[in-house]
Amino acid sequence: MRRLPTFSRLRAWDRHLRNHALPAAFGALAGASGLLAIGFLVFVIALPQPRRATPERLEAAARDVPFEARGIVALTGGAGLRIEGAIALHQANLAPRILISGVNPKVGKASLDTASTAAVFECCVDLGVYARTTKGNAFEARSWLRSHDYRLVFLVTSNFHLPRARAELRSLAPELTVIGVPVDSRTVPQDGWVWSPRAWVALAKEYVKYLIVRTRQVVDPR
Repeated sequence: MRRLPTFSRLRAWDRHLRNHALPAAFGALAGASGLLAIGFLVFVIALPQPRRATPERLEAAARDVPFEARGIVALTGGAGLRIEGAIALHQANLAPRILISGVNPKVGKASLDTASTAAVFECCVDLGVYARTTKGNAFEARSWLRSHDYRLVFLVTSNFHLPRARAELRSLAPELTVIGVPVDSRTVPQDGWVWSPRAWVALAKEYVKYLIVRTRQVVDPR
């Protein structure tokens, strides 16, 4: 067969790109963008609601595990609301001890407690000072939970952060029952956040981080 001249071949390739390859590429990109957008909306709609995490519901979820086999883990951040939530669970008699994970090594219990919580900090709170990331929190929590022979953990963190934190801990310690306890946050408050650009930016960033974690767990489930 007679070969096309070089110029003709280039023109044919250009037509192929314009008529087939580029539209297909743009279509794939649009499809992927659409899936990401839908996934993001599902992520936002499915965020756990702090007002639903009542002591009664949490106790019902943990009823098959005895009190002495439960622990509470609060992740630092959230303007202290996460620690307050963990203390409230302990005061509701849901578990005997609390780990606060990700504490600055220079910060002691005296800097975290108040007059009303000093007794709880004195008897029943441990500080984890090594974690610097959400995955680090999971490692720190796993070590503490295993050291106490706990089989169930109430994991306390901000509502938008909970899916990623729970995924990290479940991946590292599949033998544990992980009950997520969402608390309110100033970044994405329960009420009125939908009108806050800051909240949407925080949610978008968290969604990307969550996707990265889930992808990593699929590719390398160790």
